[in-house]
Amino acid sequence: MSYLGMKSNRNSHGFITGLIFLGAATSLVLASERTGPTNLFSDETALRVFIDRIVTNRMQQAHVPGAVVTVVKADRVVFNKGYGFASLEKQVPVDPDKTLFRIASVSKVFNAMTVMRLVDEGIIDVNEDVQLRLAAAGLELDNKAYGPLTLKALLTHSAGIRDVSIPNVTSTADPGQVLPLGTYLKKCLPLRWQEPGETVLYTDHGITLAGYVVELASKTRFQDAVLQKVLRPLAMNHTCYAVPEEQRTNLAVAYTYRNVGYQGIPFRYTNYDPAVGVLTTGSDMARLLICHLSSCKDFLKPATVKLMHEPQYADDARLGVQWTCGFVYETHPRGKEPYLFHYGGAYGYQSVLGISLSRGIGVFVAQNLAGSRVFQLTDLLDGLSSDATKADSHKAAQPSVPSVAAIADIKCLAGTYVSDRSLSYGVKISKEDYVYVRYLEDIKGIEVEYWPTKDNPMRFVQVAPMLFRSPTADTEVSFRTSKDGKRTYLVDYNMRGDGAFRRISTSDRRTVPEGGQPE
Repeated sequence: MSYLGMKSNRNSHGFITGLIFLGAATSLVLASERTGPTNLFSDETALRVFIDRIVTNRMQQAHVPGAVVTVVKADRVVFNKGYGFASLEKQVPVDPDKTLFRIASVSKVFNAMTVMRLVDEGIIDVNEDVQLRLAAAGLELDNKAYGPLTLKALLTHSAGIRDVSIPNVTSTADPGQVLPLGTYLKKCLPLRWQEPGETVLYTDHGITLAGYVVELASKTRFQDAVLQKVLRPLAMNHTCYAVPEEQRTNLAVAYTYRNVGYQGIPFRYTNYDPAVGVLTTGSDMARLLICHLSSCKDFLKPATVKLMHEPQYADDARLGVQWTCGFVYETHPRGKEPYLFHYGGAYGYQSVLGISLSRGIGVFVAQNLAGSRVFQLTDLLDGLSSDATKADSHKAAQPSVPSVAAIADIKCLAGTYVSDRSLSYGVKISKEDYVYVRYLEDIKGIEVEYWPTKDNPMRFVQVAPMLFRSPTADTEVSFRTSKDGKRTYLVDYNMRGDGAFRRISTSDRRTVPEGGQPE
């Protein structure tokens, strides 16, 4: 599976639509970045040159002002370096020990770790119906017919919770407008968009609900619970949610880059900190990476480590993307090597965390301009893979003649689809959000047209029931229906990483119903 084209720009609600997530995109490596396979970890100079070449090339091409790159091998920090500037106006260089970057959705990992600590202490259970706790605190959720709502479902984005954006409330420039979690969540109702287990519905507000459960169970403010359960035990002494006065000068400024040059983005305070609120440094994140590479020894019990490190939910595991309680569990397209991953992007900041448990490697990267990632774990995995392994991984689909019944089933998939997350916001859908699936007689398969690929849609043939692969590459998509058979979903991580796409019309034309109402 390839993530070369995954979308990573902000949507109209101010959130990054590429993952989380997810999501999980390998930046195009410039020809000048390529090196032959080598044991980079046996030669510190080779490792430094390898990373420096990639990072400096990408920063220059994407106009990224500043970044930090941290690499851990087992229990040792082997690379930790700041690049460029935390503040262009003041010419403050990035310091891996001091510069604070907002890591956006990578904050979800901290939330999950706090939940697991409380599980180990017997205070909460990942499978309990948390609606009872929430109702006792005055937060009555809607759509009770959807059944139980568990922490496991919330942490794997399978609980069916929608996302919300309330102008100048969900985020604000005024720290005095930050609300208690319970108060904010009441403003977000209704939150239950679909039944648990219907599909992945990547959601900041589902994670925020989990954070509120942490607050209720621990009987302390969410941010203080993270401090007590995660930050202090791991000695992550610079990491925070609200920047202390003495650390203000260490906060990296986020930027946009346009034709007129760089423009600073005013810092935003959020009312959904459990999902996006962490500010941290490269050195602090090295401690978190070392913790996970040790299987969280002396930090979590084996059963809760398993919840974080092994797949707990997938819309279709055949696509190589599954969800743990806290991470995305991916299979690297070169060598089919599994790794843990989380991406974050919000308010001008961008970050990515990757962990290969089998190799004992962890990578953290943060930057103060959204867009192309300057480095990530898959760059190292590519550097460590042989050319033979890379070539073997690209297995194009072998054309075959499907049966008449199979062709009829394929034709039934045609229509117009929209990201389930985008639909859940409840606002008008723009033309750029529509995805068109059409049957192609010449290959007895389908084409999938996104707005960026409208002049050259991707083509796929069926290689297994409801699983389609490109005839020319290793990209795959699949389809599934809801439990009641009334809704059809496209599962595709090639362009976006925030969950499934719901069919809203059986028409595959570019004219769609006003507002994008589901079928």
